[in-house]
Amino acid sequence: MDSGFVGNACLGSFAEAELTINNSGTCPLTVTGIVSSSPEFLAPHISAPLLLGSGESTEVTIRFQPASFGAKPATITLVSNDPAGAHTVSVSGFAPAPRLALVVANTGNFGNCCVGSFKDEMLILNNSGRCTLTVTSITSSSGEFIAR
Repeated sequence: MDSGFVGNACLGSFAEAELTINNSGTCPLTVTGIVSSSPEFLAPHISAPLLLGSGESTEVTIRFQPASFGAKPATITLVSNDPAGAHTVSVSGFAPAPRLALVVANTGNFGNCCVGSFKDEMLILNNSGRCTLTVTSITSSSGEFIAR
């Protein structure tokens, strides 16, 4: 995770990135906790301390699981026996929104229609975004145009 960017993830899905923990000291490093500042970034739960010898490294997975759209920042904190104290890493992710594009044939002109009859035109719904779009209803501001 060079830049701290975990990835893009749609709502209901996730992106993951590996966080490398290095022990550049001469004594063993004991990591006792990894904590995220945001519930949208899941840090691994450590049931037993991670022990890293001098010069050793290990990777842990950070999961970005967005609850809303947009850019998301967080801080991952590693708690250890390092005399310098806890270490923090800034992470980020992005949850793109779906994008609804609507098209009606003939630029929306239904043409002539007699009273008591009807004329249908197709309303084309297109998701031009990268994530799933859910349409829950289609309504009209006029009683003379009915969505069916």
